[in-house]
Amino acid sequence: MGWLSVLVALAASGLLYDTGHPVLLTLSVVAVIGCIWSWGIMHNLATRAASRRSNYSGHFYDITEEEADSVSNWITYLNFGFSVLALLLLIAAIVMRF
Repeated sequence: MGWLSVLVALAASGLLYDTGHPVLLTLSVVAVIGCIWSWGIMHNLATRAASRRSNYSGHFYDITEEEADSVSNWITYLNFGFSVLALLLLIAAIVMRF
């Protein structure tokens, strides 16, 4: 999901700040860190596979579908889990705030 899940987790953290729910705030900060970390790992793995290509330009999104598929499933599932957690926390934060 890339930056979208990071932004959702940051929004959840911002909305949960000063609500009196420190556990939810901590979970949202963990979701931010988890989204950034797992997305970075996935990007590094795909970039490593892309660097073997002769016409790889080195740009951020110069990755083919086959190179993106070289990313392990476990890190993809982990990123998806952090993204879902961030979305659920954002919904909870919106309900609590408004």
